[in-house]
Amino acid sequence: MVPPSALEPTGGGEYKIFTPYYRRWSAADWRPTEPVPKQLADPDLESGHNLLDLLPPSTNESGIVGGETAGRRRLSAWLDGPLDSYEDGRDTPAGEHTSRLFAYLHLGCLSPLEVALAASEHPAGDSFVRQLCWRDFLLQVLAARPDASTAPYRDRGDTWVDDLDALQAWQNGQRGFPLVDAGMR
Repeated sequence: MVPPSALEPTGGGEYKIFTPYYRRWSAADWRPTEPVPKQLADPDLESGHNLLDLLPPSTNESGIVGGETAGRRRLSAWLDGPLDSYEDGRDTPAGEHTSRLFAYLHLGCLSPLEVALAASEHPAGDSFVRQLCWRDFLLQVLAARPDASTAPYRDRGDTWVDDLDALQAWQNGQRGFPLVDAGMR
């Protein structure tokens, strides 16, 4: 919504702490939305196939439908109800409080800007828009420090522990942290 280099702390560099970034981000002008293209052309394929012939089916084993249309349907349904309880229930992943829009945002089926604009018009949308700000915050961190994806951003003196039994337990989803274990399984 805000390009990574658009906001800078008074001392220069990148924001290292979210809250000051969020204050500036909230006061900044978001980039304008782009118009929907009138037509998309298939790339020239040597095999003579249509691009759509090369794409996998739009559902996976769980029956979840992907794509922009499904993402927009999910967004609309969420804005019409569950967003009302988002602020109080957002840290409870099993409930209906979360948007379930992550995959659509991550894969580019939905624009974070359009989602933020739609949510900001909702009386309960502020806390969700704040969470979308985290995307921009982390993008500006990575733009300034590409190594932050593989190295500690702020060194806290943590040391690596080589424990093959703990690694195996984590891989099998048996570490004793129910949410993490369920995710691994």
